[in-house]
Amino acid sequence: MDQEIRDLLKKNLELSEDNKVTLDRILRFQRIGQTFSILKWAVIILSAVGAFYYLQPMIDNLWGTYNEMIESLGTVDIQQY
Repeated sequence: MDQEIRDLLKKNLELSEDNKVTLDRILRFQRIGQTFSILKWAVIILSAVGAFYYLQPMIDNLWGTYNEMIESLGTVDIQQY
């Protein structure tokens, strides 16, 4: 091989190694981003379930009051004018 081809191959190898380092960094940041995204959604879902569990007695109380109002409105006689 002549010197020009060797230089080109050496330069190509250096660029390939640099690309590998850059792609490894991109892959690492992508994995970190996915992990934080999963954690974010887990916190959102678990906090919604926890809030529902915590507020369940109040919701049941309001539901019972609503049903009593509907029943009492059904027994009211409406006079026609």
